Amino acid sequence: MANPSTYGAVDLGSQKAQETAPAAEQAGPALVVELTEQNLQQELQLSQNVLVVVSFWADWSDASKQVTSDLEQIAGQMGGQFQLAKASTDTAKQVTAAFRVQSVPAVFALLGGRPMPLFQGPQPKEQLEQLLNQLVQAAQQQGITGRVSATAAQPAEKPVSEAQRLIDAALAEEDYARAEELLQKEVTNHPADKELKVQLAGVQLQMRLRQEENQSEDDPLVLADRFAGVGNEKAAFDVLLEAMRNHTGQEREPYRQRLVELFKVASDSAAVNEARRQMSAILF
Repeated sequence: MANPSTYGAVDLGSQKAQETAPAAEQAGPALVVELTEQNLQQELQLSQNVLVVVSFWADWSDASKQVTSDLEQIAGQMGGQFQLAKASTDTAKQVTAAFRVQSVPAVFALLGGRPMPLFQGPQPKEQLEQLLNQLVQAAQQQGITGRVSATAAQPAEKPVSEAQRLIDAALAEEDYARAEELLQKEVTNHPADKELKVQLAGVQLQMRLRQEENQSEDDPLVLADRFAGVGNEKAAFDVLLEAMRNHTGQEREPYRQRLVELFKVASDSAAVNEARRQMSAILF
């Protein structure tokens, strides 16, 4: 564990936990939560009785997303012996500033209402498992023995906005041009909404598939889209990576851009991570 005196000293000021009833008496702490300015105080209070692990991540950092994903898996494997609080540095800016996070991944523990820095930078899952087991033991020695639900909480259903109703109606009619127009506007109005960006990328893929319907699969862009359209993401990535290897300079840029576009709609995180690694090796 990192030395609190040398890394990430936290000055939460008015956010310090107050004396409260034990968190175990509160209803249903979830296994995994999103840490925000609104619930930071609640999480500090919960840590009086339950070990809370805070993972700071950013959409641009694959390493931080991998660490957070590994921690989420470990939380489930350990049966609720700690709660994982995920904090996006893109949206939870005040929390990020309060913890003085300078880069991601950055992981902290909340013990007895106090933050404690654990590590910064990528870590293999095996070391994370070892660290969490040691951390649970340390928490128990301090009398922090509470547990949370061993099942990840289902996200609350979001109300459907009028804009989303219009988008859904356009998609139901397969009017992809109208759906794209509406989504572009929503993305501009809500730049931090990743779901909108994914939905937009999916609509643009469908538009390309229509436009490319009579085009030859000799074109790597066409072939990659068709693989992506049937869910074979790895094959789509491989086609574009091979095209990047076979071209240089500005000639490879269309393949790089298409690869980045397909990352947005991909569900196979392992394939995305491997393709990103290979793309970086080709470029640099």
